[in-house]
This record gives sequence, structure tokens and C-alpha cells, in this order.
Amino acid sequence: MADEELRCAGCGKPIERGADVARVAEGTLSTNGFREKKEWGILHRSCFNRAIGSPDAVLEELRQIREKRKKTM
Repeated sequence: MADEELRCAGCGKPIERGADVARVAEGTLSTNGFREKKEWGILHRSCFNRAIGSPDAVLEELRQIREKRKKTM
């Protein structure tokens, strides 16, 4: 299969090279710590923040809106 592009597990959009991402792993938690079994998925940082209900998600979306407005002016 040709070069498959990475896609966000949250929104499904392509992840561009060098983008700020969060890698989510599957595993087990014990008294010795977290033991990773495999990677579950990769998400854009803003998608990850939205998924966990972080206030950073709101700030990130406001920044993106501001940047889009700057580019159109």
C-alpha cells in the first residue's frame, strides 16, 4: 500500500508532519505503574484536549479562530 497518511483518531482529519499531537496508549495500570501494550491512536492536541474536557481545548479553539480572522483581513 502506498504512503498512508496518519489520521486523527478524534476528528479523522489528516495529521500534518510536525503537528502537535498526543499519542494514546492501551495498557494496564498496577502498583508498579502503567505498562503499555500498544498504541491506541494519535490525536491532534486540540482534539485530545476536547476529548478529556480540558480548558486548554477552549483556548486552542479561540486561538485558531483568531488566526483565521487575521489571515482573512
